[in-house]
Amino acid sequence: MRKHAAGSNAIVDLRYGDTGLALWVANEAAHAEASPGSAGHGLIGMRERIALYGGTLQVDRQPSGRFSLHATLPTRPR
Repeated sequence: MRKHAAGSNAIVDLRYGDTGLALWVANEAAHAEASPGSAGHGLIGMRERIALYGGTLQVDRQPSGRFSLHATLPTRPR
């Protein structure tokens, strides 16, 4: 959020249970595009790393420009 929605508030919800971990993050301001020359792999890299551990990543971009993501990770081996 710091990189793409600088200065805006973020809402974070982290839940841990017997079978997994769930993380939901949303910004309260319009999403900005990546800066030119940005050296990250962004959402693709996040999705790949989460999938390595049997998790999922869902991303939601609303017409207003607000952005949220929901990641789940199992806490037990596959």
